[in-house]
Amino acid sequence: MTAAAYARDLVNKILPNKVEAERKPNEFLSDAYEILENIECIERNRYLSELTRWITQ
Repeated sequence: MTAAAYARDLVNKILPNKVEAERKPNEFLSDAYEILENIECIERNRYLSELTRWITQ
């Protein structure tokens, strides 16, 4: 019972606009996906560059 009252009091101290300002999980996932795509692009370009250099030697 005490824990529930403490939790309720704690939740009441959180400002609603603070919660709304937080980033949503799908925003993090979107950023992570974009970063992963960039890494894959960099790796692919590096591979193609190495392959081109090997072929032209």
